[in-house]
Amino acid sequence: SAPTTLQLSILIYLSDGWCQDWGAELQLLPFVGPPVALEPTFDRAVLFLADRTLHRSLPPRGKGVGQARWLLTVWLDGAGAVDRASRPGAMAPPVQRLVAPALHCAAYLEALRQSLPPGEARTSLLAQQQSEITAVEGDLELVGLLEGLRELQAESEEE
Repeated sequence: SAPTTLQLSILIYLSDGWCQDWGAELQLLPFVGPPVALEPTFDRAVLFLADRTLHRSLPPRGKGVGQARWLLTVWLDGAGAVDRASRPGAMAPPVQRLVAPALHCAAYLEALRQSLPPGEARTSLLAQQQSEITAVEGDLELVGLLEGLRELQAESEEE
């Protein structure tokens, strides 16, 4: 993924009357941990570190497919912010951004498939992302890190 200074995302759900059965949950994919799904409940605000958390909107289902959905998204730029990666045990956002798509490969690629209509743009984007994931998985300096992260990921999903 390209470098970014985007650090905080705020999502505010504005679709009054959205039913739980209609889906379209926000799924957060913590760097190492099980996915978390949040319903798009009216008046709910969700804040997360955009430079640390892969996320996607799951597709609506049933009657939700034909319903209008409203969401206010605010992104806060972290250019010039204090470097949070200096905390003990923290991984620098650029490294995390590099390995996260490989760590969550299936969910990441599925989210891209669900986000774009079939066509040349989707095919091209999926090929580019798969190429980046393959490069990370084949990088001798990252193989051990990625294997260790996958073990932690599996353990966290078992809990």
